Amino acid sequence: MAAPPDLPGFAAHRPRGRAILRAEARVYHLRTRDRLQEIDPIAERYDGAVIAIEVKPARTVDDRDVRHLHWLGNQLGERRVDKLVIHAGPAAYRRPDGVAVVPLALMG
Repeated sequence: MAAPPDLPGFAAHRPRGRAILRAEARVYHLRTRDRLQEIDPIAERYDGAVIAIEVKPARTVDDRDVRHLHWLGNQLGERRVDKLVIHAGPAAYRRPDGVAVVPLALMG
């Protein structure tokens, strides 16, 4: 099992399952040891590129909902490929700060 992304104060949990084992990416849940930042799943591709994902039950997404995604993006630098929020709203769009917002209903 590979180590999670290299971040100071990082504690990660890797879910187990067949789908993850067949994928070309590893999936982690990030929570800093001081519990100040948490990202729902983080997908790390074989080459180290990372997509950070937040899941929010709300119909709208605001700046508070994406603050941990921005924190992680700053920590990862070039390794971060994208930031995504999955939400309960009706529309998919990209926020002015670059975060993709996608309704859960579009996930199939």
